[in-house]
Amino acid sequence: MADRQRVRLVGAVVLALMATGLSPSTALGLPLAGTQESPPTEVPVAAEPDEVPPVVEEPPADPAAVPEPPADLGAGESITEPTPGDATFGEIVETDGTDPATAGDPNAPEGEEPKPARRGAYASQPPFAPEPILVTEIHRVQSEMAEVDDALAETTAKIEEAREQQAEYTRKLTALRVRIDNTEDRVEEAQEVLGQRAIAGFVANDVAESAAALAGEAIEYDAIMELETRELLLSAVVEADGDDLETLEKNLARYQSDLPQLKNGAERVSRSIDGFIQRAAELEQERDQLAFELDVWKAGSADFVAELRFPILWPYDLPLINSYGFARAPGTIDEHWHEGIDLFAPVGTPLIASEGGVITKIGNGRLGGLTVTFMGDSGNRWYYAHLHTFAPNLAVGQRLGVGDPLGTVGKSGNAQFTPAHLHLEIRPNGGRPINPYPMLKVASDREIAERLNPDAQEPSEG
Repeated sequence: MADRQRVRLVGAVVLALMATGLSPSTALGLPLAGTQESPPTEVPVAAEPDEVPPVVEEPPADPAAVPEPPADLGAGESITEPTPGDATFGEIVETDGTDPATAGDPNAPEGEEPKPARRGAYASQPPFAPEPILVTEIHRVQSEMAEVDDALAETTAKIEEAREQQAEYTRKLTALRVRIDNTEDRVEEAQEVLGQRAIAGFVANDVAESAAALAGEAIEYDAIMELETRELLLSAVVEADGDDLETLEKNLARYQSDLPQLKNGAERVSRSIDGFIQRAAELEQERDQLAFELDVWKAGSADFVAELRFPILWPYDLPLINSYGFARAPGTIDEHWHEGIDLFAPVGTPLIASEGGVITKIGNGRLGGLTVTFMGDSGNRWYYAHLHTFAPNLAVGQRLGVGDPLGTVGKSGNAQFTPAHLHLEIRPNGGRPINPYPMLKVASDREIAERLNPDAQEPSEG
């Protein structure tokens, strides 16, 4: 336990000294490793309160010494390829060995002391310039959101109208079925009454005939006439009952023929409602994507990736730190500004592809450690550094889907004295870097919100 406490105390002292710009070797009073080891380029020096203390090694003792490229680089190679028409700059860039004591700025005004030429891994890095808010993109997305809102309102109105029609069809179908049931009952009753009266008429007819046969005997003439009158009246009633039954049967046939038509109409309206609901869901999804894009542009991003995932699976450290543009290795030949951001997470936390694309390079360098570079479908080149492990069977030329595994968070390269993190860069078309923070911050916020409340998302205000 005492040994562990001493280790923690020494580590705290080293981190505190490193915050002042001292290297781990200097902080511990150890000799430098030699002139072949160049200062790290991806770890903060001028750390903000929330940033992890940096690691910066002192420059080589020989001012003419130039950092050697990693062993896996060939002659003239660089980890970040040059962009036509633009200066080449990246993690490691070879220099021409110009002596800063004799070189200067040829464009310096006359009479002023020329500035020494920059040297080291970032000799060709252009000056840092903050990225402006792209107001035109914000206005474009707001206009598209307004169109989607109008289409969504129209579709919602169609759904309500179709549902009213569906309710009317339901009412008519219910009434028609009741009418058919009642008519069927009346037809059955009429058929029964008609049969009974037909029997009664047959019996009455037999009685009249018998009475006529016996007219000369005991039955009087008036009685015979009464029987014949009753027979005529009964025949008329039976005939009327037959007419009523025929009318009922005709009505029943008409009702039954109307029933399929109403059913077809109700089914047609139901299909229309399903189509409108599906269209509304598509519009909701489109609006949600536009809201995400609007948030990204408002956050100050220089680009937008539609199908974007945060590169580290949960859990990772919060809050995220916007270290893009921070000073790196000040006072050394590798002085530069940070071309990416550092995302902190425990060692072994899974890393995934933030978008689909194709792997263009897998490396193991002195500074970046285990690295993966892939060209995304959006045209952005993604650079992941300081990995602990690669994903199984990872290979150059491999096709990636968004969310596919790339490896795990680590401390390889010059991150061995810092907390485990992913150094991430985004370069549109492989050229100058842009700040990944705005886009990834919005993606992280949305993913966390969905994790906390998967059934609700905060819509963006247009």
